[in-house]
Amino acid sequence: MKVSYHCDEQRGAGYGYLLCSEEAFAAKDYDLCLQRAVDKCYLSPQCEQAQERWMESRSVFTVAGSLTAQGELVLPLEPRAVNVLSTQDTYRLSLAMGQNEKPLLAQFRIEQIVYSSEDSLNNAQVLAEPEPAAQPLAPAILEPVPETLPEPSQPVQSQSSGGKKNVIWLVCALLLLALAAFLLWFFLWRKPPVVTENVQPENVKQEAVTAAPQKEEKQPEPQSEPIPPSEPKPEPQPAPEPPAPEPAPEPAAEIKPVPSPESSPVTPPPVVLSVEEQVRAFFAGSERTAARAVTLAQELAHTSPAEQDAVFRLYYFAAEQGENRILLDYAACFDPAMPAWGSIHKDAIEANRLYEKAKTSLPEAEERQKQLKQWLEQASAGGDAQAKAWLLQLSK
Repeated sequence: MKVSYHCDEQRGAGYGYLLCSEEAFAAKDYDLCLQRAVDKCYLSPQCEQAQERWMESRSVFTVAGSLTAQGELVLPLEPRAVNVLSTQDTYRLSLAMGQNEKPLLAQFRIEQIVYSSEDSLNNAQVLAEPEPAAQPLAPAILEPVPETLPEPSQPVQSQSSGGKKNVIWLVCALLLLALAAFLLWFFLWRKPPVVTENVQPENVKQEAVTAAPQKEEKQPEPQSEPIPPSEPKPEPQPAPEPPAPEPAPEPAAEIKPVPSPESSPVTPPPVVLSVEEQVRAFFAGSERTAARAVTLAQELAHTSPAEQDAVFRLYYFAAEQGENRILLDYAACFDPAMPAWGSIHKDAIEANRLYEKAKTSLPEAEERQKQLKQWLEQASAGGDAQAKAWLLQLSK
């Protein structure tokens, strides 16, 4: 069976219908079971509140079906059902043909929805915009309130313009006064650094001390006393050599200020994204391909339930895009014989369908399918009612 959703333009916004084909149908009342793939919840239009119309327990509602000229079945939907549908999800339809007949199953996606002004759950999530003729009221109701207040009218703005200009001039004058005071302090009253005052005078003082003894020792010369005429004249003695000048002390090394630790740049630690943040970044980025989703799902950790729910989104996206490599991991999330996976509900029918689809390219899928049936038989023998119902559906 093939199913597609269409907007009912004759009845207006909030009305639609499901068009079923490729089967032999009759114009009568049909029992429908509509399931959402993202969380395995069932649609129940009888509930008053829109938030309560998706239930975890199986829910069935009756629709009066009609036939087209080509023999296709038309199943009309009321606003209570249409307003909680979304173009971002995949749905599975179970159509009961009779009491002893096997129900027909089919999956479908919705390309476009026109919501009504009633309580709508997904109006803010619509991707495809409706045609200009249909004007949905719900998106206008759910628009976020602007954070800024609306601009005043023109007369009020002209009256307050003079006061605003005065305030701006006052702020500019205060800023100029503050800048002038800072420059005056910087050039006149700021004390020079202590290091430069201590270094230069010590060098000058040491040079003066070392130069003074050298001048005093070179100036005096020894003078010979007069010799009496009766005594022989003594031989002149050589003048004493002046002492060798002491080497000038080396100038003291200039003391450079040590930079404070605060001035050194600090390298921030690398940002580590969580598994949920990496999955959200993948769906928001431009490289959103099925192959990339498979690679990312195999690289990310999935130890906590929140991480498993995030990785499940990658499984679902890759499987819907035709990546058979991920079918075994995707089917294990629904397989009751496998460990629990996050908040995903177990569904042996869905797991068996995925194993059947994976047989063409993955030989391990057949072994997984046998293990699932063995588990159902053992659980059914132990009194598990859900396992008995699953086993009964698989045996048909």
